[in-house]
This record gives sequence, C-alpha cells and structure tokens, in this order.
Amino acid sequence: MREATALGQQQKFLEVFRSLCGKSLEEENSFSQEFIAMFSELPPSDIISLCGEYSQDSENGEENSISLHFDKDGYLVLMRLHGAFLQGEIPPSIGGLTGLKNLELFHGELSGPLPQSMKHLPNLTHVDLSDNILGQGCAKHNEINSEIFAAWKKLRFLNLSENYFRGHLPQTIGEMEKLEELYLSGWASRSEEEGDFGLQFSGQLPEGIFNLSKLVTLDLKHTNFDPLSEAGLERLKLITQFYPPK
Repeated sequence: MREATALGQQQKFLEVFRSLCGKSLEEENSFSQEFIAMFSELPPSDIISLCGEYSQDSENGEENSISLHFDKDGYLVLMRLHGAFLQGEIPPSIGGLTGLKNLELFHGELSGPLPQSMKHLPNLTHVDLSDNILGQGCAKHNEINSEIFAAWKKLRFLNLSENYFRGHLPQTIGEMEKLEELYLSGWASRSEEEGDFGLQFSGQLPEGIFNLSKLVTLDLKHTNFDPLSEAGLERLKLITQFYPPK
C-alpha cells in the first residue's frame, strides 16, 4: 500500500514538475531534464521517507535546487524548488499532492494566477512563492481565488512578495487563524525606478487581517493598498514586526 502511494505521488510530482519547468525543459542537458531522468528511475521503496536535495550551480553563478521529503506513508510533504529553471505556470495538477505541508517555489519566473486546485492542499503550514512573476498576464480578479485562502487553515507562514499581484487580497485571509508571518511586499528596486510599477496589490486591507491573533510579522512594503486609518495603523502596530505600505 505504501509503495503504491509513493509511486502515485512520484508520478503526480513529475507531472507538476514538468509544468513548472516550462521552456527550460527544451534546453539541452538542462538541470530539469537531468533531475527528471534521475528521479523517474527511483523505485517506490526508495521514495518512502526520502529526504534529499538535488542542486546545481547555473552558468550565471546562481544555484538551482530541488528538495523533496516524503513521509513514511509515501506522501510528498515538502517540495522546495528554487532557481531560474522555474519558468511555467503552477498547474492545476498540484492539487493532487494533498499531503504537502511545505511548498516553496521561489526565485524563478513562474507566471499566471494561483490555480483554484490549490484549495485542495489543506495541510499546508508553510508557503513561499516569492520572487517570481506570478500574477503577470492575468486579470486582477483571477490572481488569487478566495477559496484557496479559506482552505489554508493550518498555514503559519505565507510569502507572496516580489511578484506581480495587482488585485485585492482575498477577505478569506482572515480565516488563517494560525498565521504567524505574512509577506506581501512588492519590488523595491522597480518601484523606486518606475513609480508604481513594482507595487503589489490594491484596494483595502482585508478586515480579517486585524483579527489574526498569532500574527507577529506583516510586511506591506511597496504595496498599493488604500491608505490605512489612524485606528487601523494603531491596531497593526501591535504586531511585533510591521512594515507599512509604500
């Protein structure tokens, strides 16, 4: 049973991984191609309780890395992908990795909206999607589906900083009762050079944020949220590390 689960998770991960790599898979002897060849050959017995990292320095000196951790039952619980090989969109198939607790896809070129299927990942406690181009090329109302945030009730850490989200932050963020750290900042360098170009999000800050009792870090630097009232600022100042908009 465990090996069947591990095999299924292996196949689902590879489907997701191919989508995340986009055009980087077309490059000869690419980092992503080499990893797929290696990982595809692992028997299910080796995947169970696997906790490994696969990394490589790219030509420009930056590191590409992949870290995976499967639990004793064969479920993928940690997926950390870092580097320029990330060039596609987050595919709907990611919703099949229901055991995920830690999801990190950062420092790449991932684009498009967050797929609605991410609402099927209720066990997530840590999500880092920073330093991509997520949100680029899609309508504002399609960037973040409110049902996704409503499903992430176990989340403690969320980093969406340095992307291209321009719409409103869903009100359902107030349902993340265990959230401790929230990073939403835009591109500091780009906003300085090109006006509001690097600013993320817009509209009012969701009322639910003020009620997240466990929140200790809130980073709103270089965002385009509506100005906060004095009362709102006072409420947020109770947070240990608070960085206001703009």
